[in-house]
Amino acid sequence: TGYSSRWLHEKFIEKVGVSAKNLSSIIRFNQVYERWTSRRGLDFLKDDKKENIYDYFYDQAHFIKDFRRFTGFSPLKFAKSENEFGRIFYKD
Repeated sequence: TGYSSRWLHEKFIEKVGVSAKNLSSIIRFNQVYERWTSRRGLDFLKDDKKENIYDYFYDQAHFIKDFRRFTGFSPLKFAKSENEFGRIFYKD
């Protein structure tokens, strides 16, 4: 394209407000969180028959890191907490 990656990065942040990498993390986490809170059907184990966490994240550590980044809790602590925000926000 003739533009440097630095220039493209700066323009992306200027127009969108976050870097492309951060935006992709936000979108990926939002997809997982929406499915998890709306129907509790997202499986955390590898099973070819069900939609699972590995459809979105490379490994469990990567998922936990992003989960803590966006919620402030580990997935287990978050699941045990009485948090109705997700179910209300993503209500069909």
